[in-house]
Amino acid sequence: MYGISNAREWIYIGHASNIQLALLDCLQDAGSALMKKAPGGFVFEVCDESRWVSRQDRLVFEYEPACNRHSFGAR
Repeated sequence: MYGISNAREWIYIGHASNIQLALLDCLQDAGSALMKKAPGGFVFEVCDESRWVSRQDRLVFEYEPACNRHSFGAR
């Protein structure tokens, strides 16, 4: 599980087997909705793969990240 934020809000919460690759992919498109939010923070947590979807759903519900609301898509 990983989360991307800026100084004001959570931008995106996702999951991936390779978090480094997912993060690089997210940050690659300068015109993306995520990049327009000026990300500056990153966190991750180790989570059993069988719980990824339920954990992501819970975190998205709790923190309401902007790009998850705009169908950015799970990683």
